[in-house]
Amino acid sequence: MFEVELKYRVPHPETLRRRMIDLGGVFIARVENRDTYFNHPSRDFRQTGEAFRIRHEDGIPMVTYKSPKVADHNQTGVKARRELEWRLDPGDADGSRMQSLLLHLGFEIVAQVVKWRESFRLDQDDDRITLTLDEVYQHQRDSTLGWYCEIESVFPMGEPPADQVDLARQRLMAVAEQLELTEVEPLSYLRLVLADQTD
Repeated sequence: MFEVELKYRVPHPETLRRRMIDLGGVFIARVENRDTYFNHPSRDFRQTGEAFRIRHEDGIPMVTYKSPKVADHNQTGVKARRELEWRLDPGDADGSRMQSLLLHLGFEIVAQVVKWRESFRLDQDDDRITLTLDEVYQHQRDSTLGWYCEIESVFPMGEPPADQVDLARQRLMAVAEQLELTEVEPLSYLRLVLADQTD
């Protein structure tokens, strides 16, 4: 699949939650995500802009790869990239076999990102947009890093034409304006956690 995503810092989560519902957002679920990120043994994902992780979503293990981002020539802050993801269970019930394989192949654990995620579905103009309200934790310090909102549109089949990506970017920005979100967060959750560890 191919995702187009925009992320904001959220100073008042209760206010944003009400705005999501007022805009027509339909609550889907509240889940815990525990993501263990890995770096490649022969190329640095921090330099290439890739991401590779094992995610436990309410205990269900999945593996995810995210490609480098598609260039955002208009500097909108909207990220667009290909994502590959699949479940590891039942053959690997807790993801430990995949983690052992990765470590055996020379991958290194970079960090763990833990968050509670509330998801809402928003149907607008024949588009299905996902809104999430995330409370992100610094696992090593057992403290919160804050609240964030992601606005996401997904193309299920491969990379769409550039004009469709640009249109999706515009729609996400319009939703952000309707939600009165103003503080764009350009960093991934992984980079936020790593930056907090060095403070």
